[in-house]
Order: sequence, then C-alpha cells, then structure tokens
Amino acid sequence: MKKIILGALMFVVFVNKGNAFCRADTVLNYTYEYLSTIKHLTGRTIYTFDTRNNVLTQFTEDYNDATTVWTPNSWILNQYDANDSLIERVTDLWNTSTNTRVHSNKVNYAYNTFGKIVDYSSYQWYSTINDWRKIVRTITDYNNANKVISEISQTGTLPGNSWLNTNRKTYFYNGNGQQVEYVSQTWNGTTATWTNIYFTTSLYNSNGLRTIDSIKKWNTTTNVWNKLQITTYTYDAQQKLASKLTREFNTTTSVWEDLQRTIYTVNLYSDILDEENQIYASSSSIWLYYTKREYNFDSNGNLLEEKTYKTGGGTTSWSGAEEFWTQYVYNSGNKVVEKFVRQGNYPNSPWISSYRNTYEYNNDDLVAADYYAYFEPGVGSFSVHRRSEYQCRQINTGVNDIESYMFSVHPNPVIGGAFTINATEIANYNIIDCTGKLIQSGELNAGDNTISLTSISTGVYFVHVGLQTQKLIVQ
Repeated sequence: MKKIILGALMFVVFVNKGNAFCRADTVLNYTYEYLSTIKHLTGRTIYTFDTRNNVLTQFTEDYNDATTVWTPNSWILNQYDANDSLIERVTDLWNTSTNTRVHSNKVNYAYNTFGKIVDYSSYQWYSTINDWRKIVRTITDYNNANKVISEISQTGTLPGNSWLNTNRKTYFYNGNGQQVEYVSQTWNGTTATWTNIYFTTSLYNSNGLRTIDSIKKWNTTTNVWNKLQITTYTYDAQQKLASKLTREFNTTTSVWEDLQRTIYTVNLYSDILDEENQIYASSSSIWLYYTKREYNFDSNGNLLEEKTYKTGGGTTSWSGAEEFWTQYVYNSGNKVVEKFVRQGNYPNSPWISSYRNTYEYNNDDLVAADYYAYFEPGVGSFSVHRRSEYQCRQINTGVNDIESYMFSVHPNPVIGGAFTINATEIANYNIIDCTGKLIQSGELNAGDNTISLTSISTGVYFVHVGLQTQKLIVQ
C-alpha cells in the first residue's frame, strides 16, 4: 500500500532525477479573495542548506500586502552530525511587541553507531530562569540486533530544571527477533524504584504470525501479576489477518468475557480493505458497531479512497455513523494531484465537503499546492483558498558537478566593505544572515569577482555558491 504523505502545504521538496534533484529553496504563500481568482502574497519560507543538502535554516516571514512590508515570523535552526543525522533543532519566534527574536523550543537527538536514536530531549525557553526548561526526554537502549530493549521516559521539573523518571518500558525477544514480553513500569519518587504496571506476553504460530497477546496488571497489595486482558488473532488460508478478539478477565467470576473485536477484509497484496471494530454489550449479549474503515486501491497499489465511520457505541447499524471520506487522484507518474475530504452530516446529508488539496508538478517536481476549505453549499464552492508556490532549484549530485561549483572567499574577515569570490565557472551566489534572510545575491564569472558590501552591517553571514557554503565574517 502506498502511503499518502501530502498533507500540509509547506514542506521542503527534494525530487531525484538521475544524478540531479530539484530542491525548493523558497516557498511563497498566497491567499485568494473570497470566491475570486485574485490572489495576494501573504508570506514566504526560505531554506538554506549545507553542502550535503541538509536543511540548515528555515526562515518564515509574513507579508503585508497593503504596506508591502515583510515581518519576521519564525526561525528553525538545524545542526547535524558527521552522518547527516539531525542532532539539534531550535525554533525562534518574532516578538512583535519588542521587535526582537526570542527562543521558543528546542529538540536534541543522540544516536548509536547504527544511527538509532538513543536520546530524545525537548525543551522550552523559560524567561524566568533565562535558560532552556527541560520538558520531555526519552532514553532508548537496543540489543545487538538493533531491537529496542528499553525506553525510559523523563519529564523536566522545577525548581532545579532537572530530569525526573516517569515511565519505563522493557522488551524481550525470541530467537527470531519477535517480541515475546513487554513490561511497563512507573517511577516511584518516594522509594526511588520502578513499580510494575503491566506485563504482556506474545505467542506466534509456525509461520511467525502473532496469535496471542496476554496482558497482566501488577497488584500492589499482593505483589503479583493479575490477569487482565487476552487478545487472539486469526488468519485466513492465505495467512492474511482475518480477526482480532479481545477478552477481559472477570475477577469476580474468574471467567474471560468478550470485550471488543476487529474484523478485517484483506486483499492478496495484504492491503486492508475493511476494518470493522465492535464492542460487546454483556447486558444484551450482542456485538455493537463502534468504528469502521473502508479502503479502495487502484492496480498500482495507490490508495484511492478511505471512509471512516464512528457510532460511539450502542448501535447495530452504520447508518448515520459517517465520519470522513477521503479520495485521492493520481497522475500518470503515481503522484497525488488531488486529495478531497468530506465529512459526515447525518441526517441532513450523508456527506458534506470539508476541504480539498490539489498539487501541480513540472515533470516530477512539485511546483504548487492549493488548499480549499469551508465549503458553501449555496454557491457550490469553497470560501477559503490558499496556495503555496515552490521555487524549485535543480541540483546536480555528480562528483564533477559538485566540484565545478567549488569557490573561495578572501579576505575573511572582511574589512573595508568588499571581498572577492573566486569561482571555477559561471554561477550564482547568495549571501544569507544567521536568521536565514537573503541579504544579497548576484552572478559570478569564472575567476575573481569583487563583491561590494556597502549595505551590510558587521556580523556573521553565509555565502552560498552551488552546493557549497562558507562562513563570512564582516567587521
């Protein structure tokens, strides 16, 4: 099954084309007038990249169409390790009251030698302590097969701004690498020990398919594991998942009682066509409809439509339970060109239009995305229309192509308002400040090029030529 990933209008685009790909360095955002084809520029996002095409900065500005003034909105600053793995992301916001840039939040990552995340930490800027306040942290450990064997969750505390244990999950596997046990624990701050919560065991058949999940709950009074739930899985003759049944243990009668079940319809490609969830009403001894999902695929495995239903429990009919209906349209290259979402509106109408996304391509390159919302039945159209246009730049990735864009700058630091860029061939250059804002750009000839900096204040800047980036200090 092909995953549908086109959801938001603003994202960085990379499209491979042999030894080249298209990279969206700037995204322009527009809003249309009510029920009109007239659009107005509302903002832009500018991306800068390192020599390995990792996103270094993401700078967003708002545009006032009446005053033609750009106002900073937000900054995202990324740092990477030698393996191009993201190790830090800092988000700053623009304070319109003080006209200053302020910290907002930060995320840090650490990896093992196999590139697996072993430490995830999130922070928020706390002006009271003038420092990053610890929010959430997850520490993950792996075995030699890179299977997760433990996850420890922590939360930040004040005062002290320290990490405090909250939960721990421990996993165990069989010789085939299948999870057979899972223990969930919570941290007891008084005794400084881990306290058991849940214990899950899993069984598999000879085909390696899961057949039983058994969950027990820790009894803090007797210090033993008590039966809680058991889930059994069944498969059809083609070993496709057919159903899942969950029962709950009645401690009074010591009997397993039906709780909920899921019935699946699966095609030959293991795509789920129908997923129906039901809950058991013990008082009337019948199964009641709860949620349902229906899927439809084309011959290429692309998801064409998905319908969801939700009754809230207590009914034996799906009528009036319509929730969402999402349809997708693809071009000849199997790229999504339209996503249309309808919402249930029982009993007035089974479905009403909710929102619509369309996508435009130049060959394989995404060049524009439109978002429509707030459908007005009286006029038969959406009242809100926003558009993002991607300024795509072709990037060569062959060794010769990269080497041809190599350049040097001198003197550095710059003193006197001018410096020289020595380029190996004709190219374009961009000078960007630490916020990601484009300060100056122009064309270069092969050889030495004198660049005047008469309108640039002192500070640290970045010079981009082709795939190469160099830091420039102006004094």
